[in-house]
Amino acid sequence: MKIVDRITPQNSPFLLGFIISLMGALPLGYINVIGLQILLEQGTAAVISFISGIVFIEFFVLKTVSFGAKWFVKQIKLLLFIDFFTIVFFLLIAGYFIRNIGNQENFSLSTLKLAQFPFILGLLLNSLNFIQWPYWSGIYIYLFRTKKLDPRCNDINLVAPIKELRQATLLELKTNRVNAVSLIPYAFVDLEHNTIVYDSERQWWGETTAGIIASTAEAHALNLRVMLKPHLWIKHNVFTGNLDFTTEAEWEKWESEYEKYILNFAKLAESEKIELFCFATELKNPIAKRPQYWSQLIQKIRAIYKGKLTYAANWDEYETTPFWDQLDFIGIDAYFPISNLKNPTVADLKAGWKTPILTIEKMQKKYGKKIIFTEFGYRNSDYAAHEPWTESNTDQNNEAQANAYQALFEVVQNAHWYQGGFAWKWYADDYYKKRKTIDYTPQDKPALEIIKRYYAQ
Repeated sequence: MKIVDRITPQNSPFLLGFIISLMGALPLGYINVIGLQILLEQGTAAVISFISGIVFIEFFVLKTVSFGAKWFVKQIKLLLFIDFFTIVFFLLIAGYFIRNIGNQENFSLSTLKLAQFPFILGLLLNSLNFIQWPYWSGIYIYLFRTKKLDPRCNDINLVAPIKELRQATLLELKTNRVNAVSLIPYAFVDLEHNTIVYDSERQWWGETTAGIIASTAEAHALNLRVMLKPHLWIKHNVFTGNLDFTTEAEWEKWESEYEKYILNFAKLAESEKIELFCFATELKNPIAKRPQYWSQLIQKIRAIYKGKLTYAANWDEYETTPFWDQLDFIGIDAYFPISNLKNPTVADLKAGWKTPILTIEKMQKKYGKKIIFTEFGYRNSDYAAHEPWTESNTDQNNEAQANAYQALFEVVQNAHWYQGGFAWKWYADDYYKKRKTIDYTPQDKPALEIIKRYYAQ
């Protein structure tokens, strides 16, 4: 596949698709010849019917390969049979045509009864083209491994484990149709000294550099993709989006600290082949006041990290974020207030999504970037969708949480601009079971069945 990489420009899916299809069509010369003969003898309608039969089989093959490519390429005996059958099949076809060179009467399709049913003929001939199974399996794996094709994110933000990441945690996520996890290396901002502290001995293991490396390896071993999403935690309960300083010197000191923190994890993301790097989360005011700093920081990250890049903008800031044109995805922490009802129905909630969706679509068209919900989620409480970012309501309501998830999925699941999202949140350890029953996690709640059903699609 190196030749494909060399002759295909970056971000040129049309040319890439053309080259792959052309390569796949090379063994189908006999089908092309028969199709031409059908056109000459039976006309346009017949050849369209013939092509429809071919396309029908091709669709079936591609759909099947999308589910089982990795299994298929490991079946050595089956692949050897396909190779043998293909050689014999093409030799028989070649012998037939060589024997009938110059014999116009025998070459006519009118002597072939099946030619009266061109659609069925197309089905049969393409079904006998067994070589397309290993070909498309290899192409499918190649496209994902080289990140030329991005699968939809059916993902979870993982709360860091205290000591180690148990494989059982990741296996449970896979059982619930999750295909990627977000790992969060927290850093702590001390406003009094204007410092950012990370990799502290007092931190949970899963938030440290060592924990991120080990957790990434565990996830990749189970074919789970990873988003690395650094978060800031500011002392005195200051919201990160309101972070502010009064002097240029204070800003520069903080920015120097943040750059050190982020570039450390950019290097880690590159060395561990992490698929998506979210270099900041909900920093509305620092970005609005210091856009030049963030633009140059993105350039420095790009020089280190070669994967996909995004930013997690809060739901109330993504419209004014100035650097979407420098990133691969528009990231939104989608805590939109969509209903002020205590226990809204799915229909109520879908109606509340209308205005946010129109704005999201406008942004997507403006920048031509797909949207990732870098966070989305609801607590299992009354008024779950009123202000989803708050944690003040103490009345449990599992139905409200489940309805909110279902409405979100029904609204975005089939949207062409939606690349997927990361539900907030999933505890890696079991201590959540001993905590308060009202929380964002869908674990052990009806909302989990909703997530599993839609992730399976």
